[in-house]
Amino acid sequence: MLSLSLLFIDNILFNMPWYFYSIIAMLSFSAMVLLIKRIRDLGFSSRKINLFLFGFVFLDFILINVPSLDKTIASPNFWYSLELIFLTSIVAIFANLANIKSIGIAPNPGYSQAIKDTNILPVTILSVLIFGSEFSLLKIFGAVLILGGIFLLIKKEFSVNLKQRRRNFPWYIYSLGAALFFTAGALLLKKITLLGLSSKEINLFLFGLSWIGFLILNIQMLRGITRDKKFSQFLKLAFLASCFSFSGNLFGLQAITLAPNPGYYEAIKSASVLIVTFLSTKFFSSDATPSRIFGTIVIILGVTLLVL
Repeated sequence: MLSLSLLFIDNILFNMPWYFYSIIAMLSFSAMVLLIKRIRDLGFSSRKINLFLFGFVFLDFILINVPSLDKTIASPNFWYSLELIFLTSIVAIFANLANIKSIGIAPNPGYSQAIKDTNILPVTILSVLIFGSEFSLLKIFGAVLILGGIFLLIKKEFSVNLKQRRRNFPWYIYSLGAALFFTAGALLLKKITLLGLSSKEINLFLFGLSWIGFLILNIQMLRGITRDKKFSQFLKLAFLASCFSFSGNLFGLQAITLAPNPGYYEAIKSASVLIVTFLSTKFFSSDATPSRIFGTIVIILGVTLLVL
């Protein structure tokens, strides 16, 4: 059964256009963010969420990598790739701590993700300068449209109740910090994919090293965490979120590998802001406005230009 599953995954990974992987990743990360928001509302910290989220995903990647692990280690450039993955894992720890913190304290998790996704342009432009990636004015315009649509989605949140906004200012800092770290992470991952390791192999070591980091950060908290009355509910939600994280990272990294510019993948992934923002309206008591509806249309147009 495991071998059949692995064969199925491998066949999918090498027979779809990059933007299909991007869309799957976008939908997966949308579901993950909504689940993380729910977990944060239960009162669990960013560090605890990341510990279990990365742990569950790491186990998933162990299962699909076991049959070929010896070949992976024997592959050319493996140890250099591992050095870069170690560096990426440090970046990932800071990125995910900031991101989950912002998801938890922002008035709508879609707003925090919108700011985080401003990494589209630096990733797109730096990829041209560093990797000689494809440069298309039409696709750059598509990325700019997506950023414009994101601004329209969060415009009201920035403009109302200035005093309250100042009290809530830290969530912006976390979101901007996440954007900075995710930019560095995307560029490092693009470099690693050029060295020959596959998406599932990179994710195995990335999640393993990151999980060790979160374990160290949580070492003093582990003793009492299972005594929390909400721990059982937390564990179920964390496991479900990890399934979506596994899917998002597996297919997302494959999109980075195949896309002519990793910024194009980041742009499509940022369309998750649409799903997160509007579903949060239902589940987390936020509102929709004409500007947000127009922002939705602008983002869809931008995504369309990227996949033409």
